[in-house]
Amino acid sequence: MPVASSASISGHTIILKVPLIRGNALAKITFGPQFKDCSVAGAVKSASIKFKGSDNKIYESISPITLGTTACSVQSGNVFGR
Repeated sequence: MPVASSASISGHTIILKVPLIRGNALAKITFGPQFKDCSVAGAVKSASIKFKGSDNKIYESISPITLGTTACSVQSGNVFGR
């Protein structure tokens, strides 16, 4: 899949937007009140999409996209190493 081009944070939610040649996709990660748990949801905003994969090949769907099981987890620690 293509890589997210932008991310925005609103409260306990991170929204990642993914650029496609045709269509739109996004992922939304929502954290619990104490940031100890999370949930993730993905969406495709069109019936078919066309995108350039990480292998530089062009991929195209001819039918609506459905997303499989999504999951996330939270680990304790500091991602910035401080």
